[in-house]
Amino acid sequence: MGSLATRGRDSGRNFLVALESRVGGTGIGTPDERSSYDRATRVQVPTEVMEKLLVHRVDPDYPETARSAKLHGVIVLDIVVGRDGSVVEMRPLSGPDVLARAAMETVRWWRFEPYRVNGEPGMVRPRWQWSSSVIEDSTAVQR
Repeated sequence: MGSLATRGRDSGRNFLVALESRVGGTGIGTPDERSSYDRATRVQVPTEVMEKLLVHRVDPDYPETARSAKLHGVIVLDIVVGRDGSVVEMRPLSGPDVLARAAMETVRWWRFEPYRVNGEPGMVRPRWQWSSSVIEDSTAVQR
């Protein structure tokens, strides 16, 4: 039986495994970049900073199932941006599953200018948040 901290971390990992299996898996990128979320080499960066480095953005589609169910909510994703500026890992933190999946499917195509740590490209962890009304509005504009 491990310490309370170890047990908490293990139950957190079990929760993530269950959550990722519900949303169809979230690890993308190379095997070296797809490691656990608690790697010390990653830098937490405010979303506002990463928004300025975003060079290719695709807006999420509002899923038809969510539209017909009049499903709304706030979607929050924790993402990892690799040294090359691509999204290499992500996980949903909150929001309805169907909307989180739509957001994740979109975010995997985003590209950023690499964030520099001591002059070298680094892996970073911004947190992204959307309101489902923003997703619904962007879909309406595209049609």
